[in-house]
Amino acid sequence: MNNNVQLEEQVSQFIESLSPDPKRAIRRGLKGLENEEGNIKALGEDLAGHYRLKIKNYRIIFVRDNGSIIRCVYAERRGAVYERYSAAIRQK
Repeated sequence: MNNNVQLEEQVSQFIESLSPDPKRAIRRGLKGLENEEGNIKALGEDLAGHYRLKIKNYRIIFVRDNGSIIRCVYAERRGAVYERYSAAIRQK
């Protein structure tokens, strides 16, 4: 299944801030996400309905919109990604 992967502004800015090697790895991971390939896990509790894509020491949080659209909503290094994203959505 070929999905349309869309990046929110925070995700694009995060990727652009990385050095070339991690940037390439994340772009490859996002390309794989089009076909639902990669280390994907459904999130629970206050992030139910969200998924994460694990790429090396980075995590990309995404949601599915309208079947074949995957919207990447947050990206960060693995240490605090879930806490930061949870805090950000609580502020909205």
